[in-house]
Amino acid sequence: MDEGDGLGSSCTVFLKDIDNYIVDFRENGTNFSLLLLRVNEISGLKNSSADEIGRVVSQRISDRLITCINTFSSIYRLSSDHFATIVRENTSSSPLENLDKLHSELHRPVKVDLDEIYMKVSVGYVEMSMDVKNSKVLLTRAEAELSLAKTQAVTDVGFKCCWRDCSEKQQFDELKYALIHNELQIFGQPIVNMDANKVEVLEIQPYWKHKKYGEIGSLAIVELAEKNNYLFEVATYVVKQFVAFYLGRKYAFSNVCFSINLSLLKVVNIDLIKHVFYLIDKAGIKRSKLILEVEDTCLTLLYSDELVEYFLWLKQQGIRISIDDTRSGYTNLDRIRNLDIDVVKINKSFLASVDASPSKLGNFLSLIHSCDRRDLIVVIEGVDNIKQKEMILGIKVKGLLVKGCLSGRPIYLSASENNINYLNVHYA
Repeated sequence: MDEGDGLGSSCTVFLKDIDNYIVDFRENGTNFSLLLLRVNEISGLKNSSADEIGRVVSQRISDRLITCINTFSSIYRLSSDHFATIVRENTSSSPLENLDKLHSELHRPVKVDLDEIYMKVSVGYVEMSMDVKNSKVLLTRAEAELSLAKTQAVTDVGFKCCWRDCSEKQQFDELKYALIHNELQIFGQPIVNMDANKVEVLEIQPYWKHKKYGEIGSLAIVELAEKNNYLFEVATYVVKQFVAFYLGRKYAFSNVCFSINLSLLKVVNIDLIKHVFYLIDKAGIKRSKLILEVEDTCLTLLYSDELVEYFLWLKQQGIRISIDDTRSGYTNLDRIRNLDIDVVKINKSFLASVDASPSKLGNFLSLIHSCDRRDLIVVIEGVDNIKQKEMILGIKVKGLLVKGCLSGRPIYLSASENNINYLNVHYA
């Protein structure tokens, strides 16, 4: 976000106020947080002027902050659709603990004269820390969080908030309707090769922009499908959508692999896995283009000699296997020692812990080098700022892959849209 986006003089005042808060933080230890809010869509506008809408939206944000975070903060209107607030943390609880409630409240309808206006709002949140030098650094981090909020839209929280008045049967009926009428989309999150400075993998996930209830994330879709024994249908839909997208662009994506999370496919559902292979083979797509992800929590629950044999069978089918969300380090590495896998993904919480406590850097590096000695490809998640990038560049392990705000925004994989230019992602 810059002045070209319409921030103007409001941005100058805003940055000056942040700098004053930073001084207070350093001198007196007064914690504060920064919230950026973007109004993505306003519906129901009939009789009210744009200025009136802006005033009411500002007031609504202020009211909801008092209700949800128990504090009063000035609201900065940075542009027609961007707002910000600086939250001084006077209570023992962090505003982050109340963001879910705030997000829900902001999506409730707003009364303006005779109009009932509905808003779709994304929120970017960042806390002040000692490594922040000035207002621009903090604002850049908040903008990164806001950008990520756009990609994740309204995920599980949004799903529950928008649908809280619907029964599970109503929700499931909506999901079945969406599949029948091709209303679910898929997107690919870029995973970047640090050495080659290019996208090497696209992580495939379903996405649902409901006409009435808003944006619904992949975890919420999977959760609803799993409760209703509908994962086979959802997984089949996602793979078919991927095939339709890929066949029209296979030359442009010749050097890119595609990763699908097995929380969607279910790790030991061999009938479903065989059906996925059938769809891929029928389309003439090489199985080597496919990476199947398994969550490490599944390994904890299901680890057995049979699982070892199952992984061996999967590798014999010509695919690669990735272990997702590796949080606990050596415990899980020991557990996967006997599994024939290719990729280990290090959860973003691991990198965040290094940011919070540099003393944990040694454990982080040891985990990466341990994977490297076993010839495992490493994906580091949550790489969202330049400091993290520079730290990772200094590790000197070849072929590291990264995922996060700096690796590029998600690519919506539509068979009717041109997404080729998105591959020109530079990890800058």
